[in-house]
Amino acid sequence: MMKSLDQQHVVVIGGSSGIGRATAAAALERGASVTVAARGEERLEAIKQELPAIQTEVLQGTDEAAVKAFFDKRDAVDHVYVSVGSGYQVHALGETLESMMPMVDDRIKAAILAAKYAAPKIREGGSVTFTSGISAHKTIPGEGIGGMSCSAVETLARSLALEMKPVRFNAIVPGATDTPFLNGLLGDHAGAVKEFFSDNVPAGRFADPEEIAHAVLFLMENRFVTGTALVVSGGHHLI
Repeated sequence: MMKSLDQQHVVVIGGSSGIGRATAAAALERGASVTVAARGEERLEAIKQELPAIQTEVLQGTDEAAVKAFFDKRDAVDHVYVSVGSGYQVHALGETLESMMPMVDDRIKAAILAAKYAAPKIREGGSVTFTSGISAHKTIPGEGIGGMSCSAVETLARSLALEMKPVRFNAIVPGATDTPFLNGLLGDHAGAVKEFFSDNVPAGRFADPEEIAHAVLFLMENRFVTGTALVVSGGHHLI
């Protein structure tokens, strides 16, 4: 039986855990050949052990020479998902500029470099999807700098959807997602934050990584979607 991504090549950049890993696994289930490129060697090895059909490669998504070399050695790809973001909370008036820059640099540089070097290799009907975040749509204290970077990649997706057509560019806008990374970031506050979600957010919980991955695959598979920021927040953006 033909699957939706049969004979297509999906590349996930920064996908060694959380949403990226879930997206890689879901694309594999739908028939794609999948390459996960990320900087965490141990987590890449764990993916290979669990899902040996997935190809892995160590890659720093903000290193231009490395990203260029990664795509130069591939004849063609169909879809690229850039699962690179940042998990810092900084208050603009209480931090140095240098300390704030990783929040901006990681997400934006990875998006720009993926667009620059992947787009020429993408086959007809293919796509590039960036990772935004709910702080681009909802004002959250302490997340102004991160929200700025999220807004930037959404703007980039809209612009490139016109400039680089017919390659499709979109952004996924996940709300809080139950990943080891987010739980580690929240630390001792994780329980209180989840209780807040239970009491106030329409969906009443964090997303599972697989739920966000399902939305990423929708952006890959639906050839009529481009220039879109798809919000998958459980309604968090409404409150």
